[in-house]
Amino acid sequence: MEEKKHQLERLKSALLQKMFADKSGYPDIRFEGFSDEWEQCKLGDAFSFLKNSTLSRSELNYESGKFKYIHYGDILTKFGDITDTRNFSVPFVTTPEKVIRLEKYFLQNGDVVIADAAEDSMVGKVTEIQNSAPFPTVSGLHTIPIRPNKEFAAGFLGHYMNAPFYHDQLFKLMQGVKVLSLSKSAVIQTKINFPSYCEQRLISRMINLIDGTITLHDQKLNLLKLVKQSLLQNMFI
Repeated sequence: MEEKKHQLERLKSALLQKMFADKSGYPDIRFEGFSDEWEQCKLGDAFSFLKNSTLSRSELNYESGKFKYIHYGDILTKFGDITDTRNFSVPFVTTPEKVIRLEKYFLQNGDVVIADAAEDSMVGKVTEIQNSAPFPTVSGLHTIPIRPNKEFAAGFLGHYMNAPFYHDQLFKLMQGVKVLSLSKSAVIQTKINFPSYCEQRLISRMINLIDGTITLHDQKLNLLKLVKQSLLQNMFI
């Protein structure tokens, strides 16, 4: 089962390399019926920048609250290409009055949050927001939240912006030594490529299916580990 999970992870990595267009405007592999060149533009022409909050981890909790909070550390270590804000892993804001002033910048479905600081090249990892209701959600410290100015298929931006062609652009823009960071003025100059909405949707569905299968294998592996631990504790005296 563990080997199957690794195979799926390798498959996803290969698809992220091949299914998204490079500077030529064409991907190496694509679905039947699609052959048009992908559109290209600067990120700053396709997105609006939102304001973020600056709360620390100590001001968050996982029990209850009115607002949820996207922490940059969670983007780097826990969240995938897409974050369902209903999930228990997205923390609540303990003191709601500290974020209510950001009401017009609450995240919506399809918004993208970029982690702008990390200790390694993970800086620039993104997550796309989905299922933003019922808890209004804010983007946190060391993040750059952006909102597309046109409609993209659900999940496409999260997958695309974590894929090599986009993320590799960020390497030469990173600053710092022990902690690497990205500035908004640097990110705004990066380029994005995207196909028709229909092709975006097919790409997103394919990668979502692989991600879902990887998660299922993870859950099964974790269950087996718990069973093994229980047996070892109870079978030997």
